[in-house]
Amino acid sequence: MKHFSIICTLLIFSTSLAQVPVPREEMRMEISPAERVPDRNPDQAGYYQQDGKYGFVFPDNTRKEAVYDKISSGRNGFIVEQNGLFGIADKKGELIGKLEYDSIRVLNQNYLVKKKNKYGLLQNDGKSLLSVKYDKILGGNSTATLVQNKKGSVQLVFNKSEKKLPGKVEYANFYHNTTIIKSGGKFGLVTDKVVVPFEYDSIAQSLTKNKNPQQKFSQFDFRHLNSTNAFEMLVEKNGKLGLVSSEGELIYPPENDEIIREKVMGYILAKKNDLFSIYFTSSKQKTDFEFSQVRTDGYGFVMATKNNKQGAFDLKGKEIVPFEYDNTGIYQLSGLGLRVTKDRKKGIINKEGKIIIPPIYDDINTFYEGGFRELL
Repeated sequence: MKHFSIICTLLIFSTSLAQVPVPREEMRMEISPAERVPDRNPDQAGYYQQDGKYGFVFPDNTRKEAVYDKISSGRNGFIVEQNGLFGIADKKGELIGKLEYDSIRVLNQNYLVKKKNKYGLLQNDGKSLLSVKYDKILGGNSTATLVQNKKGSVQLVFNKSEKKLPGKVEYANFYHNTTIIKSGGKFGLVTDKVVVPFEYDSIAQSLTKNKNPQQKFSQFDFRHLNSTNAFEMLVEKNGKLGLVSSEGELIYPPENDEIIREKVMGYILAKKNDLFSIYFTSSKQKTDFEFSQVRTDGYGFVMATKNNKQGAFDLKGKEIVPFEYDNTGIYQLSGLGLRVTKDRKKGIINKEGKIIIPPIYDDINTFYEGGFRELL
């Protein structure tokens, strides 16, 4: 009974506290859970809600007047709404341009805006990327955009000129500033213009002979928009493979049996008539088709066999070991250099290509496991 009386007293006391009126001024200053305040950058605004309106706030709690009906995060800034019209603000909460659009949302790397049932694109700085005149915008990158008319036909528009690529787009894979396009049954590559003509059966970053992976993902693919600006693409024509750069340079014409990409080591092999050519991606240098074998040992060097003799390149394509050594293997040795064999005698060539141990010894070993890495 004693416990029951204590519980009742606590309940009555709690109810009394709950009914104490909160001053009106204090209620007005209460922060909505919708507030967003950044943690670090003092110039980066967040936003808060007060009396049903939204305003910008900074990490030091400095606030701008709450005048917007809604604020939401945008691309390096904010989307704001006032009296049914939309605009964008920068990361400091400053309005960019006018509140003049019926709607705004983020689309890929830009803002999709709508006005009088037509669509256009704005860049992050508020400048127009595409005029507000399209029935539908599907997406794009910094150089080109897919648009669709009321009949459902999809075309590619070059952002800078707003000229359309002739013909319907059947497939598109967007990268940062490059796009693979299929139109009229053939593949090409575009930036702000056509850089690889529409004459290939397939174009992709990864391509296996006689297999076309183009339709593995969405018909219009925007997954690679944050990729690096420059890279290589594999092309296929009449069952043969070639290699082009994303800027449109033809590195290998489509006359090869295989194209093998070694991503970690930074080189690409083209195989034709059982011989390999090596393309070094960092220096954009390539060799002739003269190697029967190409391999790596560790990191930093590419070993190859030519006319039954072995040599080695660094990853920029510089010949470190001339092709005059036995075809029994060149190996890295404890970071000291490359162990070579000539007339069945062993020696060492350092990373710069200088002979530091002439090939006159029956064997060479290190004291690596004993901790004496400088001794042989």
